[in-house]
Amino acid sequence: MCAKRLVIISYGFVAKQFHCKLIRSSQCGIVLHGIMVRSEASKEDVRRDFGGDFRIYDFLEDVLQDKAVDVVLVASPPNTHFDIALRLLQSRKHTVVEKPLTLTLAECDQLIQTAKDNDVLLTAFHNRRFDGDFQTVNQLIKSNQLARVRWVEIAYQKAGISSKMWKNESINSGGGRFYDLGVHCVDQLLALFPQPIQSVYCRLHFDFPTAPNIDSHAMIVVTFVDGVTGIVDCSSTTLAEKPHFYIVGETGTFVKYGFDPQEDALVKGIDLNNLDYLQKESEKYNGKIYRANGVQETVPTLLGRWLDFYDNLGDVLHGRKKELFIQPESLRKTMAVMDAALRSARTNQVINFE
Repeated sequence: MCAKRLVIISYGFVAKQFHCKLIRSSQCGIVLHGIMVRSEASKEDVRRDFGGDFRIYDFLEDVLQDKAVDVVLVASPPNTHFDIALRLLQSRKHTVVEKPLTLTLAECDQLIQTAKDNDVLLTAFHNRRFDGDFQTVNQLIKSNQLARVRWVEIAYQKAGISSKMWKNESINSGGGRFYDLGVHCVDQLLALFPQPIQSVYCRLHFDFPTAPNIDSHAMIVVTFVDGVTGIVDCSSTTLAEKPHFYIVGETGTFVKYGFDPQEDALVKGIDLNNLDYLQKESEKYNGKIYRANGVQETVPTLLGRWLDFYDNLGDVLHGRKKELFIQPESLRKTMAVMDAALRSARTNQVINFE
């Protein structure tokens, strides 16, 4: 089996700490072929991390013309995703894009159509689908342990402005909590509840005096046609976090604090083959189901595995499986909600969803 050769566009935090480590640790049949960077400082980083013979591309055109390249990961800032991904798809390169896929629904639709026209794969790295806490919630709902679920809250909160440069751009450029964390939570919400959506409402705050164009708090309310309410709450101003997941069913309420440990482990350089250490969350963060009779049931968190994303991508590229975990249709639905949420925030109106 010939390995599929992957090139990364840009060598920032997520490329260094996530993608390079995941690709190297996966047995998916994908190898890291090269990285496109422009600055001399970034090139020195690549040479230091990969050696002097590693392939470095100066321009996107060089990547497009290299017939040895099978798949490209776009890990550049969000406001560049659309233009780069469009060129890649037009050149018949399989394309993976860091979240968010695009900044508008119209851009998303154009990428999906271009991928279809050129018979190439298009997906986005929604790694939070492979978090252990999300997998736990998904199993609880699918196994009917809470009976009929009526209310869901997913909160992702950190205090202060991010130190990462692109996150400090204006919301129109893809910065702030709305696009950084909100898109993760919306993607999770829609993966849990595939039923049709009735409406979307969003409230954005801009409370940083030194950064007035960065959203400091984003709340998105999604109402489904069957009456289920989903709330996404992402903030940079809270000093006391809310539960990460708060799920209200007819026979129980599930409450879960804490976040998946895989990101911290990757940043610390933990061996990805040390699965117990990497994936197993501390027992103090186990969720609980609260019952009407006063009983509290502890729910151990399932193991998460971000490597599943690349294993699946490799299986599809090599023809071992037909479907991507993160398909264009689900990407479009997430972007449609984000698009409606922005319109709602700007008009202070509930947006009827089509």
